Amino acid sequence: MAERVVNLDNSPRSTVTLEIADQSFLIRRVVTGAQQLWAAFVKESVTYLEKINAYQKNAAATKGQKELAQLTEDISREIDVFAESKLDRLLGILELLLTKNGYVFDRQWWIDNAGETDYREFIMAAMLKDQEGTKKNKDEDRSDGTA
Repeated sequence: MAERVVNLDNSPRSTVTLEIADQSFLIRRVVTGAQQLWAAFVKESVTYLEKINAYQKNAAATKGQKELAQLTEDISREIDVFAESKLDRLLGILELLLTKNGYVFDRQWWIDNAGETDYREFIMAAMLKDQEGTKKNKDEDRSDGTA
């Protein structure tokens, strides 16, 4: 029996070229690990937004200054922990995306040339690259109008 080799690295894939700070990055592959890290990050971000919303409701209903101070201290501590890890997590996702697409990840370059919003936009554009072009034109889905 003959051995057959299928090189999945050469299979056709949609790509997106992302440009930032005069650098271009061709993203062809988004690995599952990057998707999982992004999903976990988004979920945790939503959780903290919900905690802030709950704090605002509780703060409005709180009558005592001491109780309000404790609520504020608690939420501040939680948000600080999240904020400290946020940039590292985004840079980790960028690193995975870039290294799996053949780039050397230069953490300091990203810190010097981009910000948190840039990181998020880059990651989202890479994650959504396979969805580009999959949307059908509404006119294509319609029949000729006869029932």
